[in-house]
Amino acid sequence: MFSEVDGPTALRRERVRALALSQAPVELDGPEGPETSHAGLSAVWNGQKGHVAVLIRSMAPPRLRRFVFSAPLVTLEELGGAVEEALAFIESFGFYMDAPEFAALDAAAQVERLTDWDNLRKLQRTPRVLQPAAAAPVAPAPLRDAPAPAAGEADGRTVLGRVAVVRREGTDPLARLLAQF
Repeated sequence: MFSEVDGPTALRRERVRALALSQAPVELDGPEGPETSHAGLSAVWNGQKGHVAVLIRSMAPPRLRRFVFSAPLVTLEELGGAVEEALAFIESFGFYMDAPEFAALDAAAQVERLTDWDNLRKLQRTPRVLQPAAAAPVAPAPLRDAPAPAAGEADGRTVLGRVAVVRREGTDPLARLLAQF
């Protein structure tokens, strides 16, 4: 239910209901080959109708694609459903998004999120890569029955990567994890 269209991407803080940004860049196929891209979604409500937009920003060459929810949104419930569809739409490209809550944030956090949105939508700026809050480095658990390494000697194990999975109502965490690959 999303269609690619040109249009405004600026937001007014008092009208924003949801704002989510990608946690890490993703390589997408572009017209000139693979492009490093970031994504974001916004949902606004003016008191009578809503609007949900998805931005996909390619870094080199700088390019912005804008997708909007095509059905009219006349209730807050419809707006919430469109946000869920937008998250699924963005995740189909391979992006991992942060939580879209905006209205519950304090004023300073809202201003910071809007600054991140502006950096995403303006081609002369570089978007900040967000770090997931729950992805703090954790030391790997020791193997059972493995001899302890000698002092000053590495144990030979290396962490190749970590995958952050956020639980969301109605979404199977295993399906979300598998969608990342």
